[in-house]
Amino acid sequence: MEKILHITHNDLDGAGCGIIVKKIYRDAEVKHLDYKEVDNFIIENYRGYNRVIITDVTPSKDTIELLSNEVTLLVIDHHKTSTHLLNKDYAIIDINKCATLLTYEWALTIDKKIEIYEQFVKLVNDYDLWKNEFAESRDLNILFTTLGLEKFTERFLNNGSIEFDKCEKVLIDVEKESLNLSFEEALINHRIYNDRWNNVFCLTFTERYNSEIGDFLLHKLNVDYILMINAKKSKVSLRSKENFDVSEIALKFGGGGHKNAAGFTLDMFSSATTTFKNIGLVL
Repeated sequence: MEKILHITHNDLDGAGCGIIVKKIYRDAEVKHLDYKEVDNFIIENYRGYNRVIITDVTPSKDTIELLSNEVTLLVIDHHKTSTHLLNKDYAIIDINKCATLLTYEWALTIDKKIEIYEQFVKLVNDYDLWKNEFAESRDLNILFTTLGLEKFTERFLNNGSIEFDKCEKVLIDVEKESLNLSFEEALINHRIYNDRWNNVFCLTFTERYNSEIGDFLLHKLNVDYILMINAKKSKVSLRSKENFDVSEIALKFGGGGHKNAAGFTLDMFSSATTTFKNIGLVL
């Protein structure tokens, strides 16, 4: 019997990948990890699996080479850090689509029944690529944040419809009120700084809804990008206007992402001020 390990990210896009893969391979073991956890987890756990599927995160080149020589490997990603795999026969890479959409398109070649997730995938793509074309995509992420990864996954494995029931609508409405308060707090408590290249950025602290708060502040403030610190999880999220590439900043810290939405993990043993000075951000 084939044993399958699926490694994916722990955000909405990663959850979408996990749901699609689980519908195709019901016995697959799915692990949702942060970027910095991926390599160590693979090295310690890949033995005993015949097939490894990796979505929305890309391990180091050494880890990829190790896996490609020992298991049946599939990598599906859309981050710039994965473009070195473009010509590999085990990789599906496209920076213009979210990983859930890429995984869905791959899954369709195996089982057409997966088409029931077409609208779900459309909303994940809209939210993850920060297109904001559908109001429902933000509601979907609110549901993801409110339910948590495990319950959200269970819900959409059992029901692929994006028609929210009464309880889900109540949860979303209550959370929207909390989100509006977060907008107000961010607008009051933010600070404006210049980095070493004289780009203007906004610094604020938040634990949830980075994309929503980032988008809100970008429309309210005359800045190039937003830098949001989650002190509880030692994470930094970056959001920017169309002409500014925050993924370059994230890469300096071992993180990644997209041109207008990226992030990285703070070193818990150094202060945020020291960390930012290392890349020339003047606080």
